[in-house]
Amino acid sequence: MSQVENVIEEQAPARAPRVGEGGAQPPAVTLDRYEIHPGRPLPLYDTPVAMAYAATDTKGARESLMALVASDRYPARTEILPSLRSVDCPGLLRAYRWATIEWANGAERRFAILYSQPGGPRIMSSLFEPAAPISEDALIEGVIRPLVAAIAEFASRGISHRAIRPDNIYFKDAAMRQVVLGDAAIAPPGFANPVLFETIENGMAHPLGRGPGSTADDLYALGATLLVLALGCNPVAEIGDHDLIAAKINKGSYAALAGAHRLSQALREPIRGLLADDPKERWSLEDLALWLDGRRLSPIQPSVPPRAGRGFPFGGALYFSCRALAHAMARNWSGVAQAVHDNDLEAWISRSVCDATTAAGVAQVVTKGGAAAGGAAEGLLAGRLCTTLDPAGPLRYRSLATTLEGLGPMLWGLMREEHGVQPFAQLVASDLPLYWIDRRYGDGPEARTLVRTVDRLRFLMKRQAPGCGVERCLYELNPSLPCLSPTIESRHVVEPESLLPELETVAGSRNRPSFPIDRHIAAFIAARFRQGAEDHLEAIGDRGDPAKAILGALRTLAVMQWKLGPARLPHLTAWLGKLAEVVIDGYHGVALRKQLREQLERVVKRGSLVELLNFVDDKARREQDKQGYRQALAAFAAAEVEIDRISAEGAVLDGRAARLASRIAIALSAAVALGTVVILMLMRVG
Repeated sequence: MSQVENVIEEQAPARAPRVGEGGAQPPAVTLDRYEIHPGRPLPLYDTPVAMAYAATDTKGARESLMALVASDRYPARTEILPSLRSVDCPGLLRAYRWATIEWANGAERRFAILYSQPGGPRIMSSLFEPAAPISEDALIEGVIRPLVAAIAEFASRGISHRAIRPDNIYFKDAAMRQVVLGDAAIAPPGFANPVLFETIENGMAHPLGRGPGSTADDLYALGATLLVLALGCNPVAEIGDHDLIAAKINKGSYAALAGAHRLSQALREPIRGLLADDPKERWSLEDLALWLDGRRLSPIQPSVPPRAGRGFPFGGALYFSCRALAHAMARNWSGVAQAVHDNDLEAWISRSVCDATTAAGVAQVVTKGGAAAGGAAEGLLAGRLCTTLDPAGPLRYRSLATTLEGLGPMLWGLMREEHGVQPFAQLVASDLPLYWIDRRYGDGPEARTLVRTVDRLRFLMKRQAPGCGVERCLYELNPSLPCLSPTIESRHVVEPESLLPELETVAGSRNRPSFPIDRHIAAFIAARFRQGAEDHLEAIGDRGDPAKAILGALRTLAVMQWKLGPARLPHLTAWLGKLAEVVIDGYHGVALRKQLREQLERVVKRGSLVELLNFVDDKARREQDKQGYRQALAAFAAAEVEIDRISAEGAVLDGRAARLASRIAIALSAAVALGTVVILMLMRVG
């Protein structure tokens, strides 16, 4: 199984039965003037990540149509579709419409692209099943001419196809004399291409991280495609991806792919030229046009990297070029530090490879990396060394291998893996991306654009408040990716206008979450809706103050409703109204709280988040409540003083009373005693 097949199997869920299989025919799905028919599958035109269905034009256009419906939420290349909508090129399927559609009777939503339907089958149904070789004349007139026209059409619009391979090429009609290129937008660029059809540097990258590339990458894929079609088989079907890359490095792509197979003299020339590993030597569209017009160009002698006089030992094998060693190190990064320490990599490059510049770069990397005792440190050392040894290769860190341009789809794949985000965070925080940019691009405009991207990612990763972090990076890097919040993931929400209606549906369900905005929804809003809502997202993370968090959510969603609509969101307003009771409890006046609770139900029934926000967070009312509270506090303090004064005065009076009572008691006692004495004396006299 190839790397691409492994990735598709790992990233995509188990294949669900095709809609309409084994049951009643589902109704058609309407997309503007078109209808997609889930009950009429076209398996002949399925792609690795999408299923094909018949489609019709309700206004009666005669052209046969088909819809590719994505089977998972891959980051589609929607940015290239507007450039293709008006294209009428004989070598291309015409894209009519694309949108997120209701699917499976409304149970979920999926992304779909409406294309013209090819009139015939694939030119090669499988890369692993031999087919009859195509003759030289048929290949030139029926394949090369229309495909060159298609690649030129893409190039004229500043985009690349990045999905050129035999199983994505179809016969244009039943006569099977000419072909058309298949879809280029339903999956990330280069994702479904086996290593056979990718340049050495693109083949080294993870299928999700290959990036949009250029016309030169399309021409390389064309060369590999022509080789397969001319031979009628995949000449490297039994070779694993990593071994195939190593063979391309050591022998050159043409020698590694063609091997001992014989090609006609006429076809050998363009195939060899298109498979040149150095982009400067690779045939251009102009070269192909000249060749098609009958002009024979000077034969290309592929340049193979110089072979060192002595091999560098690593991982139990010897490597005779810097690029071959970098490829091996990327696969066994944990053994790099020890190998460099034991075998003096700098001396090997200087003496055996005779490359003083690379040797000096390695010396700097090793000095900076120190002992690199393992983990992130050793991963960074290996990444820097790979970039130094092979500047044209992908950005490599531990198990990651990607271009910066392909980092968006790569991050999407990592977030679907357990602990997959950790290496991404370590990579962004390090200086490795900037080092890779400098080594690969120097100081040109492309480099400056990529540096700004890295700086932006670092800024977002440092801030872990809602609306930032790795989730924000995900949506910034993948503009077409739907919101992946578990709350609404099945609804394929791509545009901010769709968010509130979907949250309204969630709010009316029984299994709604405890809070309407999670980290994915917050990041989605921050990345896609830049009209003031982001200012309130940070408050959502303050779960130590529930009222502050709820007000943050209410303010965010109220701004969205004010800007985007819809006018009424009764379920969502009721949900937030219930949560907002804690905000009402924050008012000080007992009578006011009671009054607000009684009025809350009437406000909620209007279905307006804006009115709800104005009601529970009325600034004038809140200021009045604060003033009343301050007055109450002042009155209470005054009462406390008066009580203390009265208490103090009472203590003085109590003392006086006690002293007076004592005197009175003494006087009375004396009087009683005197009276008693007098009485006794009188009795004795008498």
